[in-house]
Amino acid sequence: MKTPENSPPPPCAGQHELFDSREEEDHLQARALCNGCHVFAACWDNFQAVRNAPSHLGGAPEGTWAGMLIGTAKLPSKLAPCGTESAYQRHRYNREDACEDCLQAHRDIVRQRAAAKRAEANPMDAA
Repeated sequence: MKTPENSPPPPCAGQHELFDSREEEDHLQARALCNGCHVFAACWDNFQAVRNAPSHLGGAPEGTWAGMLIGTAKLPSKLAPCGTESAYQRHRYNREDACEDCLQAHRDIVRQRAAAKRAEANPMDAA
């Protein structure tokens, strides 16, 4: 994509490793650079045109373009912070040892679920 002659280069210029990556963290950083970019509208238009191009014409390359995940037109989700059940599940999915904050969040959820089951099984006890 060409920028106007007197325009500074977009923030993505020279950031190939970041913008061509398929890693979630890289997408988040690349998307942050896209926010407020002076050529975002033109980049978005190019993204739409290339994304919808037939695959035999090349289609869209992998990576971040106009802050979007190529092929999904969906913004990457933000990772849940440690100390939440979602982050605990992410540790498990990645086969990592969960940090103490995530372990505590998981323990809290397990206790809440157990209490809810007890209350459901014995409605008279809750009254």
